[in-house]
Amino acid sequence: MDDVHFNIKQTRKDRITTLLELANHTIITVEEAAVILGMPKRETAKLMSRWAGQGRLSRLKRGLYVSGKPDLANLDPWLFATRIYHSCYIGALSAAEFWGLTDKKSPEINVFSPRRPKNLKTVSGGIHLSVRTVPADAMFGLQSILRQHADILVSDPARTIIDFMIDPHLGGGIQNVIGIFNRYLKSGHRNVDQLFCYAKKTLNGAVLKRLGYLLEICGSGEFNVMAFCKMLETSGNIKLDPGMSADRLITRWGLWVPAGWESNRYPSCGA
Repeated sequence: MDDVHFNIKQTRKDRITTLLELANHTIITVEEAAVILGMPKRETAKLMSRWAGQGRLSRLKRGLYVSGKPDLANLDPWLFATRIYHSCYIGALSAAEFWGLTDKKSPEINVFSPRRPKNLKTVSGGIHLSVRTVPADAMFGLQSILRQHADILVSDPARTIIDFMIDPHLGGGIQNVIGIFNRYLKSGHRNVDQLFCYAKKTLNGAVLKRLGYLLEICGSGEFNVMAFCKMLETSGNIKLDPGMSADRLITRWGLWVPAGWESNRYPSCGA
């Protein structure tokens, strides 16, 4: 961990004290413990396992420990997620809720990582994680926040919106995504130029189609950005939401939408 400091002249007992004090405040890995104790990783793993058996530590998952018997209700699930997937960020509905873009509570923590997990759904210690694999070059538009003595990456407001443009299912479906998008445009987080920049970085024509169309139906007044979205969008037609049936084509955007889909059913966001 970046904030772990100890004196190389510390005795073994002092280092053990340092480790246990740290485990009182955050989740610690075997690798981190090995550095603090100055021991090989394998020996450290055995030692921590023995301490867990004695009740001095609690094992949350293989290689992850906290001090004593933790109150799982107070265990930070974001921290837990980032300890499992070291190179990752918290996004989608988890990030939208954090930034105040939705009141909808996600039943799971949405994790994005270049590291492909064995299971896309993980449950441990009562914490539910939903993991989505992303390319390493998709780790942009992130903000570092400090929680329980650890730096955690979360998608910034604009990147959160772009992830919903990539896959509306991440936002609970396109109708919920539109509500989040409306709130984003009305909020102090609004930065449509940044949205467009992130959309281009995805190299995904579907993102530009969805972004341009939503800017249009929300009455955002961002005509230049809408024009650039049209200019750069790819040919071919896609569904606005792959999870919904669609039989009406919005030809100007190349988007299939459900029959009866009317833009005036959504309130104007204001410019």
